Amino acid sequence: MRLRYFFALSRTPHAVLDLAAPAVTALLWTGRLPEPWIVAVGMVTAFAAYTAVYALNDLVDCRRDAGRAAGCPDPESDLDAAVQLHPVAHGCISFGAALAWTLSWGAIASVGAFLLNPVCLVMFLVACLFEALYCTLGGVTPFRTLIAGLVKSAGPLAAILAVDPSPVPGRFLLFFAWVFLWEIGGQNIPNDLADAAEDSRLGFRTVPVSLPPLWTGITTFGALLATVLISAVLAAREANLAGAAFALLAVLVGTGQLLLPGARLLRAADRRNALRLFNRASYYPLGMLLVAAARISLRL
Repeated sequence: MRLRYFFALSRTPHAVLDLAAPAVTALLWTGRLPEPWIVAVGMVTAFAAYTAVYALNDLVDCRRDAGRAAGCPDPESDLDAAVQLHPVAHGCISFGAALAWTLSWGAIASVGAFLLNPVCLVMFLVACLFEALYCTLGGVTPFRTLIAGLVKSAGPLAAILAVDPSPVPGRFLLFFAWVFLWEIGGQNIPNDLADAAEDSRLGFRTVPVSLPPLWTGITTFGALLATVLISAVLAAREANLAGAAFALLAVLVGTGQLLLPGARLLRAADRRNALRLFNRASYYPLGMLLVAAARISLRL
């Protein structure tokens, strides 16, 4: 039973869904399946990295999180609360045990990242530093949401470097913008909006705490719309009938998982709509992974 608190620390249900993000960027980048060893090492590395970084977030924030509601207030709604909220802050596991868990998974991620590409190891370590910085800026500036976008982009971009050590810079930046905007509009801001009441009480400065609800909704929807438009370009690859078909499919996936719940949030920027968007957007990389897999299978 104690193991479930470690899974809660690393938000394992969410981390498993996040594995689709590096997978889809690698597939869309190359248009083919990577070598089997890259797939195997990449999946282990990605899981270890997400597990470590999510746990790091709770470790750095554990003092502030002690003032949040204990337990799991809405397991039916909040994907991150599917197991338990803030297990270290509420004494479910000790800080030392959580630190050992985090460092162990971080070590596995570091070895895997180095095997894939030494640059991937650098990206992982920088992402860890940025995650710690993101947490420490909680009471300083709402612009820390930009750091969250950088952290979440590290894994998918590292996946590209694992399959192509010399990526074309312009296309690489387009993939970065795609993941960055998805994280901002589909993950970070909605998640902060769901916690806005507690964040305001605890002195956190997030986008929903700092901006009026209308502007929070506009910022979120704008990021989501840009995400979907970029996805159409990435899914098309070539300017032909097949490319147009897959661009349309990418737009349909983005509309269902991002734009429709984003439009509801734009109309009413409340906790319920924020959690709906956050949960739906968490499945967006998986939806796009299916699009990429379908495109590859038709070319085999």
